Amino acid sequence: MVLEQLSVMIVRHDLKVNQYLPPERELARQFGVSRNVVREAVKLLEARGRVKTRHGAGTKVVAHLDSPMSRALLDSTRELAEADLKLLETRRMIEVFAATVAAERSSPQDIKRLESNLERTENQLSDFDACVTLDLDFHHCLVAATHNEVLVLIYDSIAVTQALLRKNALQYSGTRVEWIHHQALVEALRNKQAPLVAEAMHRHLDVVLDYIRKTGDAVVPASSGPGA
Repeated sequence: MVLEQLSVMIVRHDLKVNQYLPPERELARQFGVSRNVVREAVKLLEARGRVKTRHGAGTKVVAHLDSPMSRALLDSTRELAEADLKLLETRRMIEVFAATVAAERSSPQDIKRLESNLERTENQLSDFDACVTLDLDFHHCLVAATHNEVLVLIYDSIAVTQALLRKNALQYSGTRVEWIHHQALVEALRNKQAPLVAEAMHRHLDVVLDYIRKTGDAVVPASSGPGA
């Protein structure tokens, strides 16, 4: 959640290029999370080239890489009927395709990044807010494993619009279930098994679909993907 909230602030230029982020303690208080969660989110933003941390100086925004597309999505979906459902359908199209392509193109370094995410998640399964941030990072890293920068740009632009839905869905399924799903995805990627990766991603996203059905947020048609 913190990662997406900070991303939205950068996308909307609430935090401008060359502007320093508030201190870690202040961000933790503002978002109601631990300083460790803030630290993890800032580290991931730095890995994506959004911010730069200098010891003794703080962390400042250095780029608005996907701001035009993200701002357009944020503005156009705010009043859209069943926006979460439509964004989830779009996410499914992108992520199932991305997972299949990643099964063919992922490098050993890509797999190591995903494995590192799994390890950090396992060590923090009891810290819900940390798991939300790590879940976002896992999906970003998986799409990045396609080595298609345009696809990553589109995915990240969609990801920042679903902060609350993703947090609620993770709370609904539980952090351990999400971690197990991620393990299955990485195992299939490691073995270059594209059909299994696609099936695992369909099942993973069906959790969010099931959350929308159970909470009555939208009238949802039956999933057409494997594992539905």
